[in-house]
Amino acid sequence: DTSEANIGGLLFPGKDCESLEDYLLAFDITCAVLQSPETLERAAYELAQDCARENIWYLEVRFAPQRHINDEMDGMAVMKAVNDGLERAERDTGIKTGIIVCAMRHYAEEISFYHRKVRDVYPFSTAKELGSHCSLETARLAVMARKSGMNRVVAFDLAGPEANFPPGHHVKAFYEIINTLLASTVHAGEGYGPDSIHEAITHLNANRIGHGTRVLEESERNLLTYIRDRRIAVEVCLTSNLQTKAIGGLDEHPFRSFLNEEVRAPLCTDNRLVSGITLTDEYVLAHEHFKLTNEELRRTILYGFKAAFCPTASAGACCCGPSAGWPSSVWRTESCLRRARASRSLGKIPTMAPGLRPSRTRQRPMSPGPAGPTRASPTPARSAPGPGSGASL
Repeated sequence: DTSEANIGGLLFPGKDCESLEDYLLAFDITCAVLQSPETLERAAYELAQDCARENIWYLEVRFAPQRHINDEMDGMAVMKAVNDGLERAERDTGIKTGIIVCAMRHYAEEISFYHRKVRDVYPFSTAKELGSHCSLETARLAVMARKSGMNRVVAFDLAGPEANFPPGHHVKAFYEIINTLLASTVHAGEGYGPDSIHEAITHLNANRIGHGTRVLEESERNLLTYIRDRRIAVEVCLTSNLQTKAIGGLDEHPFRSFLNEEVRAPLCTDNRLVSGITLTDEYVLAHEHFKLTNEELRRTILYGFKAAFCPTASAGACCCGPSAGWPSSVWRTESCLRRARASRSLGKIPTMAPGLRPSRTRQRPMSPGPAGPTRASPTPARSAPGPGSGASL
């Protein structure tokens, strides 16, 4: 059934999802139509363009290049297409971007053309061995792209279903990343418990944790203390966690504990397309449910800059550059959130770039800077800086 209603239900599963695995099925569709340099370049460009219109100043695009490799496009061609799209968006909008190269933590032939070819080359290897090999090759692709001049490649990631696929299976890939001084983030504590987070830190030396939703299940709280004291950022994705059933409700989410313990926990979209949200939506949701104070909103926004994988000088320029008066304007965030809620109810929130799954996100604040309110309000304008949105194809 290829009707619009059926395809929409697959691409936007929302609260009808039964699990993380169910949620991830949408990417089989989006990745299937991103199999040429032209489509990848356009998708990357339109994603960055949409984020710039939402008042995001720095965007980290997260995607798995091996899902786009085919007979006519190798890994470097995939990387170049995405890099070219982001470069064009930077010229046209002024947004700054980075690329996080994502490896899959599991192996299955149906994932992509690339995975089927790997099975042909290694017919006697186990799925675990093939998964480890694929992640190592993806890490080497990230390193090669960076060395070839694609300086937007800022980090490496591990994603996919967590249960039965622990981070420790991919030590070789992260050893490659560490040895070449690239940063790393790991999806952990979303579809599995705190052991997954612990292993991502101790085995893979993760600089950031994607989701970390189940960290409080560790009774002694040693893991939370370690994350806080080592300034390991946690990429918080409220709507996505609700949809994947990582939590039963927002009252179960550790975000309030993160705030109270001063854990670096910026708000992120996870998937603008599949979740059907913008980063503005996530700030409104957090503000309304967790009753964030202006100071907590300010801290959350700044955590995004501090956790960004861009050079420190670039992050500082975002905070203090074109709109140097930004920090003092954050006190107006609450009134801007009210405008955002009104705009959302009137359908003013922008649409997502087609085919893209933006993932871990850091955004500039929704408070208006000297130039005026953000895109979420009826009169869009670029104003105060905020950390950007990480995305996946």
